[in-house]
Amino acid sequence: MKKTIVLKSAQQFSSVLTALDSIKADDDVHQVEIRPYKKNLSAEQRGLYFKWIQILSLHTGDTKEDAHLEYKKRFLAPIFEREKEWYRELIESVRTVYRNGDTSVASKMHSAIMKLTSIRDADTKEMSEYMSDLRMFALNKLNVTLPLPEDDF
Repeated sequence: MKKTIVLKSAQQFSSVLTALDSIKADDDVHQVEIRPYKKNLSAEQRGLYFKWIQILSLHTGDTKEDAHLEYKKRFLAPIFEREKEWYRELIESVRTVYRNGDTSVASKMHSAIMKLTSIRDADTKEMSEYMSDLRMFALNKLNVTLPLPEDDF
């Protein structure tokens, strides 16, 4: 049995205690994990993002895939590098290879990391920052106003 309880109020703490009390001593081994809650990327954010990618690719003449990759490199990767230790370590390994003189391998590593960088790894806060950066870039550099969810598009 897997049970996730998000603690938002004092009443929900009793739910945790009830769940723990329901485990019998002779049951299988269980794991209890307590960590800060992070809201996942929403379907609405994902849908709006890919609508924006479509709009921008039509404007620039890039494919949707190339536009998506370019904006991940330009805006999402720096957010991940700042916020995610595992991502920061990946990027630092590329820099180490580059500093050691193997620029060809470093370039291939960087390309692979950028292709594997995914909005699925962004929480809602990171995705909001990414989309805000992308929207400002579109407006200021491309003179494109991207629609917001409340706009009829």
